[in-house]
Amino acid sequence: MQSAEADAETLGEKIGMTKKELATRADELQHQQQAASARIAAQAAEEKKDVSAVSGEVGSVKTDVGGVKTDVAATKASLEATIAKLQGTIGDLGVQSGLIANTAPISKPSSTKATVSITNSPW
Repeated sequence: MQSAEADAETLGEKIGMTKKELATRADELQHQQQAASARIAAQAAEEKKDVSAVSGEVGSVKTDVGGVKTDVAATKASLEATIAKLQGTIGDLGVQSGLIANTAPISKPSSTKATVSITNSPW
């Protein structure tokens, strides 16, 4: 009987110890879970901050691209106007070249000198 009581007492101590160990382990796990949750929350906040920064930069680039598109359109319009003016000028020169008189061959200047008399005229 004493042996059975001793075994029961020993068993009771082991069960008590196990309950104590389980409680300690449960506390440790709870602390680890809280620490992990805090770490995840901090990482999420950092990622949100990074996403906001990237969104701001993307918005800036989008604005710059819009400005470049406007500049390219203006340059294209100006270039088309310049091409039209150049084509008009080329056409005008073609018409003028047909108007130039070509009646006499170009000859060498004569070796004789012309004499010019100047009078006392107001003109």
